[in-house]
Amino acid sequence: MANHGNSGRAKKLDIGTFHNGNSYALLFAAPKGDFESWQATFEHVAKSFRFTSAQGAKAVSDLPVRSGTSPLPSPSSQTSHVEKIKAIITDWKRAREDRDFNKFISLYDNSFLFHTSNIPRYPKEINYNQWFNSVQWQFKNSPPERYELHNMNIAFLGDIVQVVFDEEGRLDQRHYQGKRTLTLKVIGGVWKIVREDWILDETHLPTQQWLEERCYYGEWQEIVSNQFRWKFLIEKDILKIKRTDNSVSGSFHRSNDSWIGDLEWANGTRWDNIILYKADAECTKVKTNQHWWYKR
Repeated sequence: MANHGNSGRAKKLDIGTFHNGNSYALLFAAPKGDFESWQATFEHVAKSFRFTSAQGAKAVSDLPVRSGTSPLPSPSSQTSHVEKIKAIITDWKRAREDRDFNKFISLYDNSFLFHTSNIPRYPKEINYNQWFNSVQWQFKNSPPERYELHNMNIAFLGDIVQVVFDEEGRLDQRHYQGKRTLTLKVIGGVWKIVREDWILDETHLPTQQWLEERCYYGEWQEIVSNQFRWKFLIEKDILKIKRTDNSVSGSFHRSNDSWIGDLEWANGTRWDNIILYKADAECTKVKTNQHWWYKR
């Protein structure tokens, strides 16, 4: 049972336990103004308390809060840590914009997990190695981006810090926005990013267009009795498609939720009024007004 009490300027947490016929008490104390920030750490240490036959009750002070991590600072010293966190976010943003992969990757721990819920054709969760390869490819093959971060909030929660902000990104003519959460933890005496959550703002029209472009972009299989494949690309609101054997291509303009255009064959033949209907929610099928359609 836990009992909270006050003594002078300190606030205490007294947790009793029973072992081999003996009663023991675990006593934690902190200044009143700092107690709430330490309470989660105290409770974690108490749960970690173990008895051993050789040593009796193992001293609480000998137990790590969590392997490889350090307890968070009290509020009285959090100001300096907030400045450190802000500096890390500044380095993170600059490394992304400059495509400085080595600097960027150095800010992450290898236990890192990336989470998202609404990026087409992107896993909901990827581990450090998958994310490492994805970012390395992106930095190498795509032009620099520019970002603006707004409404940043830094919260100390147990043995982690969460940094939440609104992000606006620009890549070529694309403009998108969303909410990103970076979770950091002190590992080996250094703040490291251990988790990232990224949710795109689907109510923002340019973001909707960017999501749609990401959906259509890439290769699609033609669904008839053949193995023909097509490449799709949206440029300035025009959907361009081309079969990979270069025998036929077409351009399509948006019409409500569909795309209307024509196909032109290498021999000069032209097929007009072809309709490609909007891709399904999973971005795996594009139906047409013809006897064929596309999937992946």
